[in-house]
Amino acid sequence: MLSVGKLNWSEAIEEFIYTKMILAVSVFGIAGNVLNLIILSQKSLTYQMERMEKSAHFGLISLAASDLFFCLATLPNVFYGTGRNSGGFAHDSFDFRLVYKLYGTGVINTFMLSSTWLTVTMAVSRYIAICHPLRARQIIGKTFTVVSLMAVFLISVLFNVPRFLRHEPQQAVDGAGRRKYFAHAGPLKRHPTANLAYSWTYFILGIIVPLCVLVFCNAHLIRTLRTTMLSRHESALSFRQAVPRRTARVRSEQATHRITLTLIVIIVLFVALFVPSELLIFFVHLAVQTTYKTEVFNVAVAVGNLLQAINFSVNFVLYSAVNTHFQYMVCRIVGCQRCRSTSRREAILGRNLTAAAAMTAARTDGEMVRHNLRRGRCADSDHVTTALRHHLTPSLKHSQLTASRTIAVSYV
Repeated sequence: MLSVGKLNWSEAIEEFIYTKMILAVSVFGIAGNVLNLIILSQKSLTYQMERMEKSAHFGLISLAASDLFFCLATLPNVFYGTGRNSGGFAHDSFDFRLVYKLYGTGVINTFMLSSTWLTVTMAVSRYIAICHPLRARQIIGKTFTVVSLMAVFLISVLFNVPRFLRHEPQQAVDGAGRRKYFAHAGPLKRHPTANLAYSWTYFILGIIVPLCVLVFCNAHLIRTLRTTMLSRHESALSFRQAVPRRTARVRSEQATHRITLTLIVIIVLFVALFVPSELLIFFVHLAVQTTYKTEVFNVAVAVGNLLQAINFSVNFVLYSAVNTHFQYMVCRIVGCQRCRSTSRREAILGRNLTAAAAMTAARTDGEMVRHNLRRGRCADSDHVTTALRHHLTPSLKHSQLTASRTIAVSYV
């Protein structure tokens, strides 16, 4: 059998995936989800959003929190979850490695399930909002959003309680009189029928049902988004000619389009990166347990875990790709000099344009006064000058005041 040092080929691949690739993905996911929480929370406090958009926005914040805790829970497995660093079967003390062996899987699956059903909740809410708008206005609101998000987290914790009962700590004394601690089969593993029933229940409610709901909602969202894009493309030219400036309705439609597109991509990534690994882990116990197949399945499970880590870490890249406001806020947080210089140029340009517009308005008003005075056959030139000065002074003051203000640039 091919081996690398004291590790065979499959253990070497697992070691590389867990200690190198998943470590990099998890660290990136932690940083990305922290930025997601900062930017999304700041936007929710500073921007006025419609009820539907705010509901989806709070869902994205909750998803970022769940993904962050998943990445944090995965890090211990990166450092000593496999190979020689796992601590072996017995431990000299009741240390963190043993605790992670006992309860690490339950913590990770709790946040995996919460992220899964948060995605389902957002998909269903978006489906109702897009395909049944009248009903959505009656259902979707602040109360519905808060209750649904809290229910997802609570049910995820309760549904994963049996996983914390699969192992229990035990202790024994070796021949040298030293006390050793190890993970022993817990109540759930001691009852194979209950363990099998729980596995099938989790497989159905945690994988199959969410997959079917997401595929259904995503198909309708894609069809609706495609229809909307075609209609917007057809009416874009005439609308721009009729209304040169963006209205509140246009901004609302763009926000709806952006949120729908973001959710579609989240669902696609979830189905492509998360579901295959879960299916593999569920059916791995049904395979014939030969040495070769066990090694192959261990490598496949490691690859599946890597794909899942990518799924819970990549939303930062997704938001940056589809949301211009998100890009701008990231640049401001990391202190991008280019963004700052661009903002200054936009502000200076806005002030210059506003000053020019105000001066033009004042000049136009002056011409109108002259015209009216001439029509009235006012022969007194001093009277004309005085009237012009009294009329133009408020306009000039207004122009100077307006030019001194900073222009607020919209990134919605």
